[in-house]
Amino acid sequence: MTTSMQAMPRIFISHSSKDNDFGLKLVQDLRQALGDENAVWYDAKGGLHGGDMWWDKIKEELRERFVFLVILSPDALVSPWVTDEIRIAWRQKNSQGKQIIPVLWRPCDMPDDLDTLQVVSFVPPRVYEDAFNELLMAVGLPVGMEARVAVGQPDEMLAQRMTAQIEDAYTRGSWQEVIQKVDHLAKQVPGAVSSEMYRLQALAFQEEGEWQSAEEAFNTALALVSDPEPRLILLEEHSRALTKLGMWSELLRDADEAMNLEPNNPQWITAKDTALAKLGPQDASAVALLSPPRPKINYPETRISLTYRGHTGWVHGLAWSPDSKYIASASADRTVQVWEATSGKPLFTLTGHQQRVNSVAWSPDGTQLATASNDKTVQIWDTTTGVQRFTYRGHHDWVNSVAWSPDGMLIATASDDKTIQIWDAATGHMVLAYRDHTGWVNAAAWSPDGKLIASASSDKTVRVWDSSTGGNKLVYTGHKQAVNTLLWSPRGLAIASASNDKTVHMWDPLTGNHSFTYTAHKHPVLGLARSPHARRIASASDKTLHIWYAATGTSILNNHSHTDLVRVIAWSPNGRYIASAGDDRTVQVRSVVDAGVK
Repeated sequence: MTTSMQAMPRIFISHSSKDNDFGLKLVQDLRQALGDENAVWYDAKGGLHGGDMWWDKIKEELRERFVFLVILSPDALVSPWVTDEIRIAWRQKNSQGKQIIPVLWRPCDMPDDLDTLQVVSFVPPRVYEDAFNELLMAVGLPVGMEARVAVGQPDEMLAQRMTAQIEDAYTRGSWQEVIQKVDHLAKQVPGAVSSEMYRLQALAFQEEGEWQSAEEAFNTALALVSDPEPRLILLEEHSRALTKLGMWSELLRDADEAMNLEPNNPQWITAKDTALAKLGPQDASAVALLSPPRPKINYPETRISLTYRGHTGWVHGLAWSPDSKYIASASADRTVQVWEATSGKPLFTLTGHQQRVNSVAWSPDGTQLATASNDKTVQIWDTTTGVQRFTYRGHHDWVNSVAWSPDGMLIATASDDKTIQIWDAATGHMVLAYRDHTGWVNAAAWSPDGKLIASASSDKTVRVWDSSTGGNKLVYTGHKQAVNTLLWSPRGLAIASASNDKTVHMWDPLTGNHSFTYTAHKHPVLGLARSPHARRIASASDKTLHIWYAATGTSILNNHSHTDLVRVIAWSPNGRYIASAGDDRTVQVRSVVDAGVK
């Protein structure tokens, strides 16, 4: 079962009120990562409400929440509230299996009752995002914040640390811990789980009497090893699970393989005879046909909250207002329509363009809209009145993309005239024209700090360049066909680029190092969007919308509700909704929280 289908953890945070600055930030980030304001319980006054009724409320929340985090500091160690909460949490751990995670914020001596637990340290100089990722891992979620390593690149240090923890848990006979940690590592960096780790998980399942799960884990381990010696060990251990489950055809298959590797071992002769006797007069050569096929993954579907049908032409552009209340949609019908995201109620329609409108973008403060069109113009609009402020006419061909700088002072536009032009958002005065592409420029995006621009072109490249000088920093040449769109990660450490070659590439904009390629689409990828913390990426191709982990490329869900080509997608700033649109002339707004995409 995928992570997205599992219930998200509910968390209680114990702390001293003197650690509120850190605690409130942690709460905000956890709620964002979990996609649920109620997922984390935190008493901002640190017990200062007083009274028996408030203590009853604390005990009730402790009882209802499976994960107990305690923020450790010198002040926390002398807090009677924290002491009592730890005591209750231990009692519930022993009786109900509550998970306890110490979070070290300021250096202090570790209490004896927490000394045996894995501690997640946020103590500087450790980078907050790295510690937060470790905390999400401990809770059982994929990483949520961008770490210093390239997004999507397997974290070797994390894999080594988790492997050591799994081996230690196995030595201690902590079977459930082994099972859970292997699952966590597999979700975090799938390629980092070795055959031996799956073997230990299978043995742990056996100790717990979960023979079917053990058999599946052994199968996974066998798929990862080819050397005869470790393979024979796995086949022997696998045979015990197969015998226990009465899976005689599979046992016969294993016995045949083992006898090829070790012909004179009487154990395998006996195993083969037993399997044949149980199967009856069946031809051993048919055993392969008896093996069940790999089960097909049925991805959950997002729930459509609203379908907007106001356009009479294909929809090419979408943008959410900064407060997530409104959507602006740009269409081949030459209009941009602004409407309420929850009801579909129209606010106004912008009708200034003479040809197809390709792109629309809200200013960071939400007071203006910029729209780009095949009529070679970009128009600026007042979002309160719908009145046009001015028209920019610097391009000589279709304008495909428009993007505001993070401070809202400048606008970058990309065009079929092979240029990206930067101009003053208030006056329309051109500041810079970048001319290094040799093909149409399909998209341009500002880095989060506004210092760089990345531009995607039909010349198969993405170019990263200085927004103030136009000087080239990097040319990414990993795609085999035209690059349609791209986006930056929140801290500017990664770029996702989508192409007609049916892939999305994740790569480092400072070095050009490729992290991984998302290859699940069967047609050109036209649209990209990311969740606010960049834990998830949505990509659009043909009639489908895919959502996947930005750190690993692992699919979360696919959506097939559009009846024609999907051209554009946009994730709401509050993280709760995705809007998608295309050639079926509709805009679909769907809840991603309801689908488990937190």
